[in-house]
Amino acid sequence: MKFVVAGGGVAGLAASLALARAGHDAVVLERDVVHPGESADGAFDVERRGIPHYFQPHAFLPRGRRLLSDWAPDVLDTLLDAGADQQDVALKLGGPRRPGDEDLVYLWVRRPIIEWALRRAAAAEPTVEIRAGVRVTGLLTSESGAPRAAGVAVDEGDPVRGDVVIDALGRYRCPPGRPRAAGEPTDSGAIYYCRYFELADGVEHLDAPVLNPRGDLGTWASTPSAATIGRSR
Repeated sequence: MKFVVAGGGVAGLAASLALARAGHDAVVLERDVVHPGESADGAFDVERRGIPHYFQPHAFLPRGRRLLSDWAPDVLDTLLDAGADQQDVALKLGGPRRPGDEDLVYLWVRRPIIEWALRRAAAAEPTVEIRAGVRVTGLLTSESGAPRAAGVAVDEGDPVRGDVVIDALGRYRCPPGRPRAAGEPTDSGAIYYCRYFELADGVEHLDAPVLNPRGDLGTWASTPSAATIGRSR
């Protein structure tokens, strides 16, 4: 089957990679001009407008990390090589280890690195095509029988058709005329600033509280190697 994936963020890239490894074809349409890079350092130079907390730390919950290790161990290895940090929660809980504790491991990494690793893996699949700089403008439906998605319209060029359409645009990137998720923004009155640093070779994290690889005051965060390279935010 041919899948049209609207959106090349974490969800869209992960979906296309899973589809390819299940034997399907996928075309990923991404608004921003983003291409797979050889180095994780360049991931922070990518312009990704309208993605909340894009430069902030993200985490895979233990179940997510375990599923990633089962389904895409190469992506997990890429993240670890780039500096993603694993935190064994069982060590923080104390007491004797029990069966299943080996899966109580969080994976901490910043979002640009997650997208970079997924994009590299998806682009390496022969049945995945990633089209960068393409804006999805609408949904195409079948012309006969019961209405069903048959592809998407784009800002330039011919429509992209497929057997299944996956909407991975996110709530902030709806095409014109498509209903948005309900909700009104409000001013919380709070503002915060973050700055990230790369750990020097041989330097380890400060002892962290449970479920948080942060400094002792809880006001700054870092992960080692290329996973921390970026601009002040």
